Amino acid sequence: MDSHPASATGAAPAAAIAAAGSADPRSDTVTRPTPGMRRAVADAEVGDDVYGEDSSVRALEEHTAGLLGHEAARADGSGLVH
Repeated sequence: MDSHPASATGAAPAAAIAAAGSADPRSDTVTRPTPGMRRAVADAEVGDDVYGEDSSVRALEEHTAGLLGHEAARADGSGLVH
C-alpha cells in the first residue's frame, strides 16, 4: 500500500498538500500563495546579497558565524532552485 498521505484520501498529492495548508516543494509553480504569503513578499525588506545589502542574508551569516564560533560566515546559494 502506498504510504503517501494522499493515498488515504484518494486525492492527488498536490491537492492533498494544498488541502493540508502546506507548500508543495516539488515546484514553485505548484504552490498557490495565500494572502498572507503575498503580504509577506510585498512587505519584505529586500536588498542585493552580493553587495551585502540583504538583511535576511546578513542575519543568516551572522547567526551561522555565532553558531560556529567564527568572526564571519558567508551564505552562497547554489544557483539552482530544486
